[in-house]
Amino acid sequence: MANATKLEKMKFILVGAGGFGEFWQKLFIPRMKEFAVPVAAVDVSEEALQCPVRNGTLDASKCYTDIETAIAENPCDFLVLVIPPQHRMQYIDVAIKHGLHVVCEKPMADTMENACLIYNKMKKAGLKVSVTVSHRMEQNKQSLNRLLDESRYGKLNYIIGRLTMKRDFSRRGADRTFEEMVKGSIPGGLLHELDTCRGLSRSNAKSVYASMWRFEPGDGSLGSSMFATVEMENGVRCFIEHSHANATELNGWAREFYRAECANGTVVIDKDTLTADCDLGFPNPTHADLPLDTDSELWDHAKIVHDFCAWVQGGPEPETSIRDNMYCCALTFAAVESALSGQTVDVPAFLAKYEKQYQLNLAE
Repeated sequence: MANATKLEKMKFILVGAGGFGEFWQKLFIPRMKEFAVPVAAVDVSEEALQCPVRNGTLDASKCYTDIETAIAENPCDFLVLVIPPQHRMQYIDVAIKHGLHVVCEKPMADTMENACLIYNKMKKAGLKVSVTVSHRMEQNKQSLNRLLDESRYGKLNYIIGRLTMKRDFSRRGADRTFEEMVKGSIPGGLLHELDTCRGLSRSNAKSVYASMWRFEPGDGSLGSSMFATVEMENGVRCFIEHSHANATELNGWAREFYRAECANGTVVIDKDTLTADCDLGFPNPTHADLPLDTDSELWDHAKIVHDFCAWVQGGPEPETSIRDNMYCCALTFAAVESALSGQTVDVPAFLAKYEKQYQLNLAE
């Protein structure tokens, strides 16, 4: 991983000023100032538009409820879409109308069909899209990725992933049907571990089996849990535990647990602690505490936007490009199909169905 490349500073409009858009204002945008700056914010809510002002991101005069006015008054290079996926298509059309590239929050779309439509529309327009599948780009996961890429501990056999959080008493989502729960929670939650496993294994998925259920222990609280088993095309197996129903938060967002079983070592990232263990004897150490990578100035969203800007300016296609993300979408929505059907889903066959229907050409 390299430090930030010197780039021409690019301008963007933030679409979605409240909710996760406020995380952008507080945590991500300040780390992008050398290569990308916001020139306006758009939201349908006047209340949400107070966030960029309150956070010192933009003046009130640069906050709009109408995207067309925002673009007319603030020339920019790309849009950042931080709005629910079911509302994104209209802004994709606006981006195409004005010749603007797009950085899009994950999931890219609410359905596989809409992911295909976005891919085809932007490709036909000759515009670039990156998707902020940020968890795989965080420092802890990138540190584990480096060790696996270097094959320091030999051939990778399988990966165990865990995100487990304590349940709460808000009973949020109690009125959702099982199908609604699955279609909301897998693209909105499990997607992160699915895509991280794609990154760690350096492979797309061959098959996926996902199981999800609601947990009500009788104390007034409510949660949901998921397990997923993924076989990668290169033979690596991945086993994922994802739960919001536990009594204890072992590994929350951005502080997940991944155990990579390799031929010559068990390599673990647990929150921000990286270790390797081996009982095979010399020359492998019994235990090693390993440092996290520090040779990059950028991680997560900042790295994704930096690499996107470099791509727009003639650099290489990043790991988080829309083309790569179509394989993430295929795995994610195949997992949805698996959880609803109770069956293992062939991911390449699942994707091939959409490639044929929408005449996709992901090989280009």
